[in-house]
Amino acid sequence: MLLDLKLPQWGFKVFAWIRQESHGKHLPIVVLTSFEQLNINRAYALGANSYLFQFLTGFFCNI
Repeated sequence: MLLDLKLPQWGFKVFAWIRQESHGKHLPIVVLTSFEQLNINRAYALGANSYLFQFLTGFFCNI
């Protein structure tokens, strides 16, 4: 699943909800975020598998 953390007020709420559901605990989640280390750290703490940086000119992938 690709999850945009910049959903207005919902990115991390949706992420936490997915991980709380029994069928979402093992679902691979890649987060889409701007370059903010706090978001990346928080996403990994919630169980993100990887992340994509969102730039104005494109994407950078870290797998």
